[in-house]
Amino acid sequence: TKMTEKPRTNSAHKKPTDAEPMGLVASSVGHTEALRLESVHVRAQLVDLVGELSVLHHYRNTGDHPLEAQFCFPLGDGAAVCGFEAFVNGRRLVGRVEEKQVARATYRRAVARGQDAYLLEQQAQRTDAFCISLGNVPAHAEVVVQVRCVLELCMDQGHLHLLLPAAVAPCSALYAKEARFTARFSLRMPYDIDAVHCSLEGHVKSTATLATVELDCALPLLCDLALDVRLRDARQPRMWVETLSGP
Repeated sequence: TKMTEKPRTNSAHKKPTDAEPMGLVASSVGHTEALRLESVHVRAQLVDLVGELSVLHHYRNTGDHPLEAQFCFPLGDGAAVCGFEAFVNGRRLVGRVEEKQVARATYRRAVARGQDAYLLEQQAQRTDAFCISLGNVPAHAEVVVQVRCVLELCMDQGHLHLLLPAAVAPCSALYAKEARFTARFSLRMPYDIDAVHCSLEGHVKSTATLATVELDCALPLLCDLALDVRLRDARQPRMWVETLSGP
């Protein structure tokens, strides 16, 4: 068994184009200034060359009217969405997978009836972003959107690389006062970890094969977040065995 390495220039985490602004943008005429981004939280589990990422955005509609908005977030070639949830004033709504045209029709019917509605889809002209349409966000409502995805990490000369683009907390957004960005990366590697480096200032704790990286800073993010993990004997072959629980 031979493990192949991907060069550092792999496009799995390429930056999105400027065709569509990232973040939650109100599409209701006259209410584009009502949405405020209060916080962004990232949680990631990284196991060898695979990662599971959860990104949570907390917004508030500061206006006096309900509005419809669209939320776009960056997604590279090596990543795939595996779930999303939305919370409006604490009420949880969970997404389900449907054929594109059926999902769009269901969304439009719900909006027309004045119900809360959420639609996640990949834009046909873009492969680097997914978009969520939110309909009838109530006035003064708190909106939390959580997106989960799996991704393949890049390896180059014994180093694992994860690049989280600053667009996950878009600089074009309107921020609430004291808006915060937090992140926690939990690493479990098959071989000893020699070093962990993060491009943003944070707290790093590590043992032989385990490590955590925690960050807490003000929004907006002014640069991408790059995580570099140097492994000992990274070229050695390995095999993971997953044990399923339950019947």
